[in-house]
Amino acid sequence: MSKLCNRAIWLNEGRIKMDSDAEDVLSGYLQNVSARMNDVSTTATQKEWGSREIWFDSVKLRNSDGIPTRTFRKGDGIIVDTVIKSRIPSRVDNVVFGFSIHRTDGETVIGTNNLEMNQPLLSFTGSLESSIRIDLDIREPGTYLLGIALTDPEAGKDYHWQEFFYPITLIEERKNPPLRLSQAIWKHE
Repeated sequence: MSKLCNRAIWLNEGRIKMDSDAEDVLSGYLQNVSARMNDVSTTATQKEWGSREIWFDSVKLRNSDGIPTRTFRKGDGIIVDTVIKSRIPSRVDNVVFGFSIHRTDGETVIGTNNLEMNQPLLSFTGSLESSIRIDLDIREPGTYLLGIALTDPEAGKDYHWQEFFYPITLIEERKNPPLRLSQAIWKHE
């Protein structure tokens, strides 16, 4: 937005909610949308499990412009910033950091990790700041649930899973036409 203008007005139900610098207005709007997302109805229930020998101490979502949000548009990268901590006194190696994206009914749409994607595995002592940049081709805009996990498949360990934990909204331009007719059949008796 700041590439198009340096000032913006956010209207809400016909009233000015914010009139300021474009980045401030965009940030305020996206924070508002993110806050409302916590009220999303879903049939999937948050699940958290694992040994917690290694765990997510903090998790923050932002777009590729660095703005904290849970609403992402076409072309935005979803950045998942984490602080990961370990109770293991020695260095831990070969930790797999994965993520999954689900529909609100619990159906898994995408699930992968740094091992499957041939990315470096985590190795650290004590604590580590790590992030994932997720670039999606949005084919079906809407609300989804992001999950993250720390595992060691070779040792058979599930350190920390947070499934259906982070609601995100994916926005894409409306398709025109929004539907295409494949077939219509009329029967008369």
